[in-house]
Amino acid sequence: MRASTKAPPQRSIGPTTQKGFTLVEVIIVVAILGIVLRIIGPIIGQGLGLGQRAYLDSQTLANQTIASVLLDSARTQSTLGQLPAPYSGNGYVSAVFNPTNSTLASAFQQAALSINQINDDGTNAQNVRVYQQASGLTMQMPMYFRSGPLITLTYQVGAVYSTTCALVGSGCNPSGNGIPGFSSTLTAANAATWTPTLPDFGAQIFSTLQLQKSMLQTTVSRIDDVRNAFQNYFRERERLAAADDTTNWYPAPNGPGAPNLAGGNPASNQGCYDGWYNLSDATVNVLAQVGLDQARYGTTQWGATIQYCRDYNPLATGPNSIPHYGALRINTQVSNGVAPDTLNPANNVVLTY
Repeated sequence: MRASTKAPPQRSIGPTTQKGFTLVEVIIVVAILGIVLRIIGPIIGQGLGLGQRAYLDSQTLANQTIASVLLDSARTQSTLGQLPAPYSGNGYVSAVFNPTNSTLASAFQQAALSINQINDDGTNAQNVRVYQQASGLTMQMPMYFRSGPLITLTYQVGAVYSTTCALVGSGCNPSGNGIPGFSSTLTAANAATWTPTLPDFGAQIFSTLQLQKSMLQTTVSRIDDVRNAFQNYFRERERLAAADDTTNWYPAPNGPGAPNLAGGNPASNQGCYDGWYNLSDATVNVLAQVGLDQARYGTTQWGATIQYCRDYNPLATGPNSIPHYGALRINTQVSNGVAPDTLNPANNVVLTY
């Protein structure tokens, strides 16, 4: 038989193929990663912090703008200078904006606020924004600010702030007052000291007191104009009369349907012999007689009538006795928009001339 000539398998004498990393290589990579993280870690953290700061600042700015719009609404849309009431509906509780209020919606749009970013933060989480309001606060002050009879101004305090409470979900209300967030209820009793509770943030606290003072200033200016007009009317007619003429020249209502309140008892009529005429009454045309517009000068800035007496004599020396005095009166609770109190004269302010 012939011997087999098949060659035996040859062994590789080169280096073997290596898989994976050696321990040394792993140590080197970990060391490099540690160095890189130490370099870029603070940069990443700073970036995240700047993002959070930007969010907080944007919400605080939005709260400031909302507070300004609400105050402007009290000035332009409310006869009594009152803030819009907080809104609850569509899942919101004590929110800022009632979607059915088209006038307020227009004001927010003019202030460059998107409607969907008013009652919450406008993010996917819809963290709600809260608006609280305290009413019935009062301040007593001289009618002419530094002097004059005392009047009482009634005003409101509002607070708008952001929360971490999502609109959809279990919400958060640890105080148990039914208002989203962690802050306590704003009331007339704590309005001077109320502050939000963390994590609620970006609170803007505002008041209508300055608005009420401005409305008082306008009212005082109107009353002074009326007094001056009546005095000028009287003096001009007195100048043209005979030297011994004792006529009371203060104008009386005339024309169709004009009331005649002469014969009043000053003891029960707050010093007036002729009765108190409502200057806002269309049949009481005395303002027209002295050249003043009734729509403007017949009422206070809060819409309450100003009353006029053409024969004021608190000493009760007789009707139309010399010296002749006229008077105007308003309710001391002037900012409530109420007429002078006929049953309790102590609730009125009387200004003579």
